[in-house]
Amino acid sequence: SDEFHGTLRLLRAGEIKVLFVSPERFLNEEFLQIFGDTLPISLVVIDEAHCISEWSHNFRPSYLRLRASLLRRKLNIQCILAMTATATTQTLQEIVNALEIPSGNLIQTSQIRENLKLSISMSDNRLKDLMLLLKSPPFVNMRSIIVYCKFQTETDYVCKHLCDNNINAKSYHSGLLMKKRSRVQELFCSNKIRVVVATVAFGMGLDKSDVEG
Repeated sequence: SDEFHGTLRLLRAGEIKVLFVSPERFLNEEFLQIFGDTLPISLVVIDEAHCISEWSHNFRPSYLRLRASLLRRKLNIQCILAMTATATTQTLQEIVNALEIPSGNLIQTSQIRENLKLSISMSDNRLKDLMLLLKSPPFVNMRSIIVYCKFQTETDYVCKHLCDNNINAKSYHSGLLMKKRSRVQELFCSNKIRVVVATVAFGMGLDKSDVEG
């Protein structure tokens, strides 16, 4: 596309300092050829690095291109930063092996933060129990709550049920128009709606300090 070739021209001219690319881009030989000795890369950052592992819950084959054999030897990249928040022990080992990361360079922190309280309960009637939960302490006094669902249709269904029971709620998922999604986020951040029923599409980059449930 015109945008792609325009970006390549800027890269060759040295006018781009930070470039965001998908792993699929490393399948493009034209893209790879502009790097190396003529255009050295000082740092590669791999976000969602768990996708490298075939054991990951959301493995992407294109991430297999992001291996030391390509990054270090073919593109002469010496500094690699891989980041993930959802790696099992087996997945972590695959990442370390694929990118040839020395064990001494591995930084791990607890996934369970001190300001989070986690609990699990079994339910025979999830909608009924959700209503009971939202209307009972401490949730009844919380101003901002996110209810996560697996499917888009489920978010709409649960949201309608909450609204029918006098709980101020909106649904949010990637199937909605961007304008509507932005409006839901705006209403939530300004405390004009109390509950957002969403898929994992909601929450990334959300800056709201008083989400309590």
